[in-house]
Parts: sequence; C-alpha cells; structure tokens
Amino acid sequence: MASIPVNNLSEGNPSVLATRYGAYVLPDGYLINFDVYQGKSPNANSAYEHHFGKCAAPLLTLIDEFPNEKKRMPYHCFFDNLFTSLNLLNYFRQQGYGATGTVRENRLQKCKKLTSNKIMKKKQSGYHEYAISKEDRVIVAKWMDNSIVSIASNNLDVQPLSMVKRYSQKDKATTQVPRPFLLGEYNKYMVVTGWTKINMYRIHIRGKKWYWSLITWMLDTCTQCLATT
Repeated sequence: MASIPVNNLSEGNPSVLATRYGAYVLPDGYLINFDVYQGKSPNANSAYEHHFGKCAAPLLTLIDEFPNEKKRMPYHCFFDNLFTSLNLLNYFRQQGYGATGTVRENRLQKCKKLTSNKIMKKKQSGYHEYAISKEDRVIVAKWMDNSIVSIASNNLDVQPLSMVKRYSQKDKATTQVPRPFLLGEYNKYMVVTGWTKINMYRIHIRGKKWYWSLITWMLDTCTQCLATT
C-alpha cells in the first residue's frame, strides 16, 4: 500500500494573490503529481466541484492524471481539513483507495451522535468518541488534545489506542493520554520527512516578478525528488 499525504502549500509573492501548490507526495518525499493555482483553474472539473467542493476537486483531477497501471494501486491518501468531507472519503473508497483526513465541524452534520465542540471542550485530555456514518461508510472520531481534533477515515479504526505524552495544566506535569489509532497514522504520514527538507534548504533569493516563487519552488521540488531517487 502506498500512503500519500496530500499537501496544500502556499507561498507569498509580490503580487496580490498567493501561489498555492496542491501535491501528492510519497512518505519519503517523492512528488507524484501536483497543481499550481492562483485562483480559477483552467483544468477545473465542474462535476467534481459540484459534488465535492472547489477545494477537493483538484485532488480527484490529479488522480485522474495518473497512468492507468498506477491508478490500480491500493493507495491510502491523507489530507487536512481543507479537503475532507464524508462524501469525498466515500468516493475514495468506491475507487478502491483508503483515505483519512481531519475534518471541519460544519461538515459533520450527518454525525449527530457526536458531542458538539462546545460541550467536548470541557472533557479531559485524551477523551475520545466516534460514530460511523452508515450512509457514507465512514468512521468519524473526535479526540480531546490541547484542542479538539476531528478526523474521518474510510478504512482505519479507533482501535488500538496508543499512549502519548501531554502536559497537564491541572497536575502541572507530563502525563500519558490515550490516542485513537487513526490519529496516530495521520500524524505519521502527514509529516513527510523528506518533503519538509525543502523548507530547510529552500532558495531564499527574493525576486520582484510574480512568477519568481514558481521558479524557485520548481527547483526546490526537483532537488528533493532527485534526493529521494
């Protein structure tokens, strides 16, 4: 199984608009596919945008561009709450892909059994609960960390729990708290060790042209991909 974190990177430039890069990256930092956009995309898929939203639609377009033999691989994609929705995870499952991502509160209307964030804030660190959307066949979990983390997956479970260290303001000491399995996997694969090296060795020469950040990002990315081959 190939685990693919989906990164949504932004980089400021002298123009009014920010340049964003949506990318599929393997855990070792190898770039599979990416898209650069500053607003409306010429490659936009209206059907994807209607069903999954403008943020998530480019993810599906990037997968459509995979070679046919690569599309059949059992990928597991991880992405942040900008993209995640229950119907998106259900679509990935139908395509034969695993998918896990943090999800925003306003996208959990179907999971009425889950405690609201307003009430859950009063729970102690390590508290968690989960529900299964039978309609989308997706599990949704909430975990009380320093703040509330909501996460959904189409093939990972809450069990087994793992213990992580957290500082307790009440006890004024570091304690062990339980963490759901799918959150551990999310943290493991979303932090791409190889990809983060770009930030360590990024080209810091500034340019005044709007396209300068595109050129330097391409060079940084090529260097990273060569380092992982």
